[in-house]
Amino acid sequence: MRAPAGELCNNAYFIAKDPAFDPLAFDPANHRVRLKEVSTIIDSNDPGLGAFFARGGKLIMRENTADVA
Repeated sequence: MRAPAGELCNNAYFIAKDPAFDPLAFDPANHRVRLKEVSTIIDSNDPGLGAFFARGGKLIMRENTADVA
Protein backbone atom coordinates (compact mmCIF):
# COMPACT_ATOMS: atom_id res chain seq x y z
CA MET A 1 0.00 0.00 0.00
CA ARG A 2 1.45 3.36 -1.04
CA ALA A 3 0.97 6.57 0.93
CA PRO A 4 -1.02 9.37 -0.69
CA ALA A 5 0.87 12.09 -2.52
CA GLY A 6 2.38 14.58 -0.15
CA GLU A 7 5.13 14.97 2.37
CA LEU A 8 5.58 11.25 3.04
CA CYS A 9 6.07 10.49 -0.63
CA ASN A 10 8.93 12.98 -0.84
CA ASN A 11 10.99 10.59 1.28
CA ALA A 12 11.15 8.21 -1.66
CA TYR A 13 13.19 10.63 -3.73
CA PHE A 14 14.68 13.13 -1.29
CA ILE A 15 15.79 10.77 1.47
CA ALA A 16 15.80 7.21 0.13
CA LYS A 17 16.68 8.11 -3.49
CA ASP A 18 14.52 5.17 -4.52
CA PRO A 19 11.27 5.62 -6.49
CA ALA A 20 10.10 2.19 -5.28
CA PHE A 21 10.57 3.16 -1.62
CA ASP A 22 7.48 2.64 0.55
CA PRO A 23 7.12 5.79 2.71
CA LEU A 24 4.90 3.93 5.17
CA ALA A 25 7.88 1.74 6.03
CA PHE A 26 10.18 4.74 6.66
CA ASP A 27 12.44 4.28 9.68
CA PRO A 28 14.80 7.23 10.38
CA ALA A 29 17.33 4.88 11.99
CA ASN A 30 17.85 3.17 8.63
CA HIS A 31 18.57 6.49 6.88
CA ARG A 32 20.63 8.26 9.54
CA VAL A 33 23.56 9.13 7.27
CA ARG A 34 21.34 10.52 4.49
CA LEU A 35 19.22 12.49 6.98
CA LYS A 36 22.36 14.17 8.35
CA GLU A 37 23.50 14.94 4.82
CA VAL A 38 20.16 16.50 3.88
CA SER A 39 20.05 18.31 7.21
CA THR A 40 23.26 20.20 6.40
CA ILE A 41 21.66 21.43 3.18
CA ILE A 42 18.17 22.50 4.27
CA ASP A 43 18.34 23.26 8.01
CA SER A 44 18.33 26.88 9.16
CA ASN A 45 20.50 26.80 12.25
CA ASP A 46 22.07 30.25 11.83
CA PRO A 47 19.64 33.19 11.80
CA GLY A 48 22.40 35.57 10.67
CA LEU A 49 21.64 37.13 7.29
CA GLY A 50 24.85 39.18 7.02
CA ALA A 51 26.32 37.15 4.15
CA PHE A 52 22.99 37.30 2.29
CA PHE A 53 22.79 41.08 2.58
CA ALA A 54 26.51 41.49 1.79
CA ARG A 55 25.86 39.88 -1.60
CA GLY A 56 23.05 42.36 -2.27
CA GLY A 57 20.22 40.07 -1.17
CA LYS A 58 16.80 41.62 -0.63
CA LEU A 59 14.51 40.16 2.01
CA ILE A 60 10.77 40.27 1.45
CA MET A 61 8.70 39.44 4.52
CA ARG A 62 5.00 38.83 4.30
CA GLU A 63 2.70 38.37 7.24
CA ASN A 64 -0.63 36.66 6.65
CA THR A 65 -2.46 37.26 9.89
CA ALA A 66 -5.47 39.09 8.50
CA ASP A 67 -8.72 37.21 8.00
CA VAL A 68 -10.19 38.55 4.77
CA ALA A 69 -13.30 36.37 4.99
